[in-house]
Amino acid sequence: QGMIDIQSCTGLMLGANVGTCVTGLLASIGQSREALRLAVALLLVRVVASVAILPVHALFKASVAQLCGIDASSRDAGDITMFLAASHTVFNIVLSAAALPFTRQWAQVIRMLLPDKKQHRPGSLTTGLKHSTSAKTKRDKFKKSKSFAQ
Repeated sequence: QGMIDIQSCTGLMLGANVGTCVTGLLASIGQSREALRLAVALLLVRVVASVAILPVHALFKASVAQLCGIDASSRDAGDITMFLAASHTVFNIVLSAAALPFTRQWAQVIRMLLPDKKQHRPGSLTTGLKHSTSAKTKRDKFKKSKSFAQ
């Protein structure tokens, strides 16, 4: 059809990668905290990867075109379709391989951004006071010990 060229494919592919995360975010509404964390983590990792690839866009385009065996300036609809599919696949494989060693650190970042909800129960003691003995308890123990002494 000639509506898009190979130059536009990378932008289209990056937009599609980030855009598909919106469905995950929508699906996480009303779900557990872990579901929201997963959706946000996927969105953030794809945004970071998309921004990171921009400075090397020309190298990425040339590498994928060479991998497909097509000319990077081709306007053939078949070549463009192949390039779009291949660039999407290559991007996600490279992203997965690059992100895998950092999953623990990434999980910590996501937990920092979306911490567990603190459940406040009326009348509950704060964490710092939980293990201390109240003045009333000490007084009651003292009274009981005096009654045994008599």
